Amino acid sequence: MTEVVWGNLAKGVEDKTKISEEIDNDIKTHNEDPSAHKQSGEAIDTHRIAEILDHLDASVTPAKIADDKQIVRPSWESWDMLTVSTDPAADVNMQMGAIELSHSAVDGQTAEVMVEKQFDGPRFATNHPHFETIFYTAENYGSTVDIVMGGGPGDVAGWRVINQTLYAFWYDGGGEHTYGLGSVYVGSKHYYRVDVLSSSEIKFYVDGELVHHVTNAQFSSSECGCFIYLSITSTAAEVGSVRVFTTRFWQDYL
Repeated sequence: MTEVVWGNLAKGVEDKTKISEEIDNDIKTHNEDPSAHKQSGEAIDTHRIAEILDHLDASVTPAKIADDKQIVRPSWESWDMLTVSTDPAADVNMQMGAIELSHSAVDGQTAEVMVEKQFDGPRFATNHPHFETIFYTAENYGSTVDIVMGGGPGDVAGWRVINQTLYAFWYDGGGEHTYGLGSVYVGSKHYYRVDVLSSSEIKFYVDGELVHHVTNAQFSSSECGCFIYLSITSTAAEVGSVRVFTTRFWQDYL
């Protein structure tokens, strides 16, 4: 009796391709498909969103690191390169890795910190700036807090906290804009990120989750005078403070 090997059979009467050959072709087509495994929960998607991307030690070489970015990362360990201004009843204090802005129970007091540009400043419409930070606002009942990139003068994008409410905040050719996000983030540390993708598009993230998407901004290609701007202003006779931790700005150089 002749033993039939399934993989050596032809696909059909009119197609003499062997089944094993067809399987090999399908696998090859799949491996060459750039969209393969990108659906939610599949291999590439899981790798992309993983909190830690594990690679072999020493496997990341300088050639894999983008060198066309302008990166500004204040360490909050030195007053160098910072411009600080405070009213009599407001203050700025620095700890290792954190900076705190505060005011006492006196209305109309402001503390501000600027990481000003030296040569090339942010350009929102052309250089796609990004801003990320971790900050904590106490349960302020008489404060307005701004944690933003840009300005001084120029376009602005970042975060504003008024009393117990967090806002996505941006300033462009159409003026000042806010989008309320409620009070759920007030009173504890969170990771905040803003991506300016074009002259009209901004995305705001909290703890990695997209919380607001703007598609009608009016950013210009003019250079801003400031990379990062922090401020707190008392709006009532109440004590208030904000503590800012890891902070980073970057944009395209070219």
